[in-house]
Amino acid sequence: LMTELPTAVVDRDELGRGLARLAIVADRLLDDTAAAVADRGVVPDWSGRASRNPALLERYAAEVEAAMPAWVPAPPKQRRAGLLARIIGRIR
Repeated sequence: LMTELPTAVVDRDELGRGLARLAIVADRLLDDTAAAVADRGVVPDWSGRASRNPALLERYAAEVEAAMPAWVPAPPKQRRAGLLARIIGRIR
């Protein structure tokens, strides 16, 4: 992920919005990229994990998300049978 911040106008709020934007986009893409970034494509259960900086998202998330396109998660992919299962299925 990358965000561009114009150096002429970088201030505390611009930096905060940039960091919030990165966190929001990373959260949106986590399921789609899990196979590439997680061990065996399985994302750990982080349901009880506390954010390290909730104040950042609390302050900027609504403003950043309002400027972003609406998010519709991709439908879950159906697992395709492996090669061996497909071969055995044809024999029966």
